[in-house]
Amino acid sequence: MPNSCSIVTLSGFRDIFQQFQASVEQYELHSRKIVVTSRGLRVSCSGWEVVAGVEPFNFSRNANLGIAHAGTDDVLLVNDDVRFVQANPIDMLRKIAYEYTDIGVLSPQFIGGVGSPMQRMSYSISGIGFPTQRLAFTCVYLKRSVLDVIGPLTEFPGYGCEDDDYCRRVRGAGLRLAVTPQVLMRHGFAGQPHSASFFRAPSDPEIARVAYEEKWGERP
Repeated sequence: MPNSCSIVTLSGFRDIFQQFQASVEQYELHSRKIVVTSRGLRVSCSGWEVVAGVEPFNFSRNANLGIAHAGTDDVLLVNDDVRFVQANPIDMLRKIAYEYTDIGVLSPQFIGGVGSPMQRMSYSISGIGFPTQRLAFTCVYLKRSVLDVIGPLTEFPGYGCEDDDYCRRVRGAGLRLAVTPQVLMRHGFAGQPHSASFFRAPSDPEIARVAYEEKWGERP
């Protein structure tokens, strides 16, 4: 039986969040909506649950706060520089995630930049695609049953690698990564095709890569 789903996003910049918020409220009317704030951002908006993030900002740490706040719900973990462009994307992602019982992480495709080639709109997929290595956590559907088995995101220092790590743990549990072209989203903000918040407040990705290598014995 498909579970209910909460949208979880992290944001520290009002202008980026407001455009994300507007697209969600246009295309996804019925889902629970959670924003984990950082960098002093104050948000007061009807229909959104606001969780104060931990400073200094760490993506995994604040994402884990939002995932925990969602309780028993599935989670759509989505960057605040993503824009919804079609109605009811969660319904379609949920349908696919439960149709394929061995899916551990499910992603839409994107207009704009994204770290894994199969997640790009330009990559042709017939039906559903199954990457063998990783998915960028630009926007991913995570079933609560998977979260309960795999556990929270690993809180690497610096920037990045939490998605590489989580995908590796999912594959190690015998589950698959998946991408569907049936759901399309736009990634980017103000002419920047990706990583809008990161470029405003960058942190060192090399620190995370070193921590990942210490955990797994190889670079991501």
